Amino acid sequence: MPEGRRAKRHVLPPRARVAVRIVVTGVVVGLLALVVGVVVNLMQPAPVVHEPTGATTAPGQADYLAGIDALASGDTTKATELLSKAAAAGNPTAKAKLDDVSKPASTTPSVPASDTYLAGVSDMATLLPVTVEGYAMSEVETDGPSAIVSAEPVTPGQQASISRIAFTVYDKITASRAKTWLSRFATAYPRNVARVTVGDVSGKFGTDGAHLASVAFVRGRYTFEVVATAVRGNPKDLKSLVIQAAEAFSAAHVTD
Repeated sequence: MPEGRRAKRHVLPPRARVAVRIVVTGVVVGLLALVVGVVVNLMQPAPVVHEPTGATTAPGQADYLAGIDALASGDTTKATELLSKAAAAGNPTAKAKLDDVSKPASTTPSVPASDTYLAGVSDMATLLPVTVEGYAMSEVETDGPSAIVSAEPVTPGQQASISRIAFTVYDKITASRAKTWLSRFATAYPRNVARVTVGDVSGKFGTDGAHLASVAFVRGRYTFEVVATAVRGNPKDLKSLVIQAAEAFSAAHVTD
């Protein structure tokens, strides 16, 4: 080969060069799309996963239950404080119960009229039972238009079922208000609600679904209530016991 002659370069034909450019362009576009997709995915916020939540609890429910316990034990001052706290937290059941125990005191005559249950009395404690068979009675507490006495069971049968029981009477001023109170009984005790007979009068039974059972009835302008705390099990099983205890109210027996 002569020294002056240079080696020939291999040059692709025009069609081949076009094909190469198309392939290269396709690869670049594909890589660009892949990069953009990754960036977009990284910029998007992670999806929010809503975890299942449990059953909601009424606001102030702990204070409400503690207030009911305090009421059953005869401590109306503590009960009013706890129920007020629960009501302020937005608990409607606590508010309804608070309305029952914190009515303003009314002016009553010093001597009761001939019909005790239509006229005011000077001492609300006289409307409470003095003794209840099978229970040891505590001191009576009065607070304006209401009076309460708690008791503890002393017989094996009651001791196995009831830890304590409370007897309460409220003066609602008029018979119509007393009936309205009874119509709202299920607000405080919404479970196992049933009409019952207490002595000679009609009343209502209900539970809170947890550990309290109650019987209530009306006589004239007065409302009468018994609340028992179950030792264990379902409070609906206390029905016969609380009805029997409520019959210790003189108001449960029609004598006029």
